Amino acid sequence: MANIKNVNVFLDGKFLENYFENTSGREFKTHRTYSYTPVYEAGVFHPKIMLLTGPKEGLLIIGSGNITSSGLSSNDEIWGAFHLNSLESKNAPIFASAWSYLQGFFANAQGFNTQKLSWFSQYSPWLNNLEVSMDFVNVDKGVDIKFISNGSTSLYQQIVSVLPRQDVKQLTIISPYYDKSGQVIEQLITDVKANAIDCVVDAEYGLIPVDLSTKLSKLISFYDWKDCNKEFKEKYNRLHAKLFHFQYKDGIEYLVIGSANASLHALGTLNLKAKNAEACLIIRRRATKTYLDELGIKIANNKRLLLNEIPKKKPMLGNKVSYSGFEYRITHAELSGQKLAVYVDKPVKGASLFIFNSFDEIIITKDFTSTKATLVVEIPKVDQLFKIGLFKKKQRISNYSLVHHVDNQAKTNPDSTLAELNTIIEALSADPDNDQYIELLRYVDYPLLDEPKNILSSPSGTIPKRHEERPVKSARSLTNEEFDQLKSKQSFEHDLHNNPNIQISEALRIISSGLIKKSVAIVENQEELLAKEGEGSAKGEGGQAPQVSRVVIKGRLIERAIYKHLSKLDSYFFDQLENLKRERVLNSSPSRPISIKELSVVAIALELIYIFHGRKYEYDKTEFSLNYQAQYVDEIRSVEKKYKLTRLEKTDSEIKNRTFYEVDSSLLTSIKDEFNRINSKLWVDQSEYIPTTYYEDYFEEGVYTEEEKSGIKYFLIEMLGGFLASANPQAGFINTEFEEVNEKIKEMRKRIFECGTFLCLNLTWRESEIQKRKILLLDLLNSVNPNFLESDSTHRLSTSLKELYNKAKFKSDEFYANLSVYIMELVPQFISWKSLYEYDRSKLTEPVKGQSLRQIVYSRFLGFVILRTYGFDYLIIEKPGVLLEGEEEDLIKIRYPQKSIIVYK
Repeated sequence: MANIKNVNVFLDGKFLENYFENTSGREFKTHRTYSYTPVYEAGVFHPKIMLLTGPKEGLLIIGSGNITSSGLSSNDEIWGAFHLNSLESKNAPIFASAWSYLQGFFANAQGFNTQKLSWFSQYSPWLNNLEVSMDFVNVDKGVDIKFISNGSTSLYQQIVSVLPRQDVKQLTIISPYYDKSGQVIEQLITDVKANAIDCVVDAEYGLIPVDLSTKLSKLISFYDWKDCNKEFKEKYNRLHAKLFHFQYKDGIEYLVIGSANASLHALGTLNLKAKNAEACLIIRRRATKTYLDELGIKIANNKRLLLNEIPKKKPMLGNKVSYSGFEYRITHAELSGQKLAVYVDKPVKGASLFIFNSFDEIIITKDFTSTKATLVVEIPKVDQLFKIGLFKKKQRISNYSLVHHVDNQAKTNPDSTLAELNTIIEALSADPDNDQYIELLRYVDYPLLDEPKNILSSPSGTIPKRHEERPVKSARSLTNEEFDQLKSKQSFEHDLHNNPNIQISEALRIISSGLIKKSVAIVENQEELLAKEGEGSAKGEGGQAPQVSRVVIKGRLIERAIYKHLSKLDSYFFDQLENLKRERVLNSSPSRPISIKELSVVAIALELIYIFHGRKYEYDKTEFSLNYQAQYVDEIRSVEKKYKLTRLEKTDSEIKNRTFYEVDSSLLTSIKDEFNRINSKLWVDQSEYIPTTYYEDYFEEGVYTEEEKSGIKYFLIEMLGGFLASANPQAGFINTEFEEVNEKIKEMRKRIFECGTFLCLNLTWRESEIQKRKILLLDLLNSVNPNFLESDSTHRLSTSLKELYNKAKFKSDEFYANLSVYIMELVPQFISWKSLYEYDRSKLTEPVKGQSLRQIVYSRFLGFVILRTYGFDYLIIEKPGVLLEGEEEDLIKIRYPQKSIIVYK
């Protein structure tokens, strides 16, 4: 039953409102995924039930304690606990009654809380097959139990109806709170005819029946709890247990335990329903030793209390709570993306919504009038959104309500695969410098069929070829269409918030935003990662041992996991442009709208580059030497190949056959054993082996020339360029009937636009690369940026890019110069061009003939391209990401019979 993910708390609404009048700001700090649902009763919502469910098992706890530190630790409470591991369990009917009772409160849940509650039946399907019994249930030899609660009949009526029709030998009531006049006691004396009655009270803090009539006082013996509990410690213990014990002469006893105090509001009467929601258990058995004995409760021989002698002290509030009675009641609030949904008990007329942070400071105000009880307002992206309230003329007209964050709550899905992913995300949230990125990227759901096999061994290595590899681990495998075509709003919200790509993208965004910082060095240990590089065993014959692949350090494994992700996207968008490269006409460019899945994997790629550019990993290498002997040349080469050893240029002037190597320190012993097996005289023993520490960049800037394509520049020009070509103005982005998915698309586009633009500006570009960068920046502005760009909005864009720079690990010396040119020249030029394109396109249309080579031109089918040359009916264009197989340059010859073209000027 460990690892409970989906926690739902039902609690009294009026108590909750009272609590929120004085929040500390720490609420939800450690339990961000919890959801609370207020319940409003005529009295109070008072049952104490914990139900924990798994795929096949359940744990049910019913008793007197609140879900507080005192209720679960220091208070004197009483509980009944039941375990179930099959529908044949004797406890199954008790689970059925409790589950049926709890479901009666589900209608109080609102927003995403309803989705969380639906997961009980989905992931604990045995709940749906439980059969409710209205009778006592035999759970053990001679022990019968019945679940009862206030409903159409009162608890009191249900208790009295099952008691035997004979006088009670001894009635014992233990409760911290009684009616002031003792009405429940008086009823029991009349209805069950007890020969002796003992009442145990908390004389220090409880509510005592001080106005009990003199006649009744003579029939009842009162005792102080501290005298009845031998383990009582005044500093810690408080009586909070509720217990009614009926003992009969024939040895039968009935024990009632649960949430109900000895009050009319809790129990009701034979003819009057109770005001409180309460839940209890009636336990029936015949035994020689009573439950009171077994519980260690000793009443006999204790000093009796005289009610009129108990000092008058200010009592605890018990079940009483003051309610201010505002005009409106907020019952639930939740934030999903930038949409804040506020659930109110009635439509709101002419009010302002005040939004507070955890320091009780107003951070946003929204004025509105609504004809519906559910208000949905769009708010800017802010941190620390904490609670809300409705105001009119600066006077509060509603209770406060804490805001649930749907992104957090969605992580509570009990699906085992999603739970594993959430565990990884939580580990990265606690320490963004650990090696969980390797596991994280195994859950990415890629929108491609063919996956690259050979991944770069270093940032400056050659680019991997595109071909097949076995599929990697994925939390859910969906096609692009399946991802976007969801059956209903509720199922859509569930899939949207629980899709692994979106969760991974959001986690990386939080890390890259600098909201989590922890500097922990990555420790390298190749020995534990043996054979990670090659996943298959070597082929051989007979008893030949499998070849051991080179050991890879964790830092390098993280690097390879990242490059693997980037290379898959490179391959995917390369393939998306296949029709254009085959048909050689502009309208053969991709026309299918970009899906959420495609957006998410690109967002993940850019976040990874942003996070790891400027970071290094360290590893140790140790030098060793051999006495090289020609007769063992084949065996030596075999070991060199096995461990990918490279000889050093170092020589020994005195011993000419001495050969030197440097190897990862953790492999030294293994390599020594290998050479000693060949011949013990090969290995040169040293008195001391001193390791040398090396540092490797996860990313280098790289170059993009005909001779070499490497580093970040390669992935920006090819991978990001391929995405931008696929997201051309003709294709655009998926648009759904659901507002929330459209908001998520807009949010991802904005992040890709800003992050992609920053990465382009945070590099030093060669003269031959500048125009390619310009095409990337123009396509990001034109196709990806979701917001209409105006002259007065460039300041906000500049601020966003500067914030990315300030939080980046790598800060280029060229950034501010590049940013100045971008903000002062390129963006204003683009805004002017865009205005002409939208309203007076003829001013941009010019004859093809006479265009200068390397002029930037525009097509709605492909976006911005570089015109390299032209002929009678063709153009040769250069476009980042549109690379023909086997070609070195991003050039493609396009059939173009038109005589004019749109230019960028």
